Amino acid sequence: MKNTLVTLTLGQASCDDFRPLLREILPDDRILHAKVLSGLTTDQIVTQFAPEIAENSTAVKLQNGPVVHLSTARLKEAAQQRILALESSGFETILMLCGKDFHGLYARHATLLEPDRLLPPLVMALVAHQKMGVVVAHADAVNHQREKWLRLGSRPLFAVANPWQADNQSLFEAGLMLQEKGADVMVLDCLGFQLHHQRYLENMLGIPVVLSHLLIAQLAAELVQ
Repeated sequence: MKNTLVTLTLGQASCDDFRPLLREILPDDRILHAKVLSGLTTDQIVTQFAPEIAENSTAVKLQNGPVVHLSTARLKEAAQQRILALESSGFETILMLCGKDFHGLYARHATLLEPDRLLPPLVMALVAHQKMGVVVAHADAVNHQREKWLRLGSRPLFAVANPWQADNQSLFEAGLMLQEKGADVMVLDCLGFQLHHQRYLENMLGIPVVLSHLLIAQLAAELVQ
């Protein structure tokens, strides 16, 4: 199915934050949303994917609301099986969302897009040698983000802002703090940030703001045109 983009998420919950960005570029009938844990009840998920003592775990938001911590290794195995199943069904472009804890996922013939692998070189090509400030949604994401950018030798500044709150106050405060520390370009690097956040921050600060997952959406759309 050459003209269809598949987004693959871990939890049962659809990645509603990413849909508005995709809809700016692709019609709904060109997008399929698949889930690694689809078809399983909450009890089945907790039983089958419960982490062992001292095992690495990944937080997953389920459809009915709760966030549970599940075995990273078993989630990765399930994600790999779902990728191969989608490929066997004829899909040629698969966008893996929310899989930052996984390494080594693959597709035999389809194009597998992994944002954490693709975003750093894409963003670095845009910002060049400018001092970069990265805004994330949760404080516990900062360490992962720092490792992600260090692979390219970049040492950005970091701040936290909640993209789901009713107003943009935390976003403005985070952006202003980064600007005062020397950042001359901002990167909003969380699925929760939308185009209106990007435009708001650009207007308030007067500097370029990159919406990281919009780059991924645009790249994915090009592959299914």
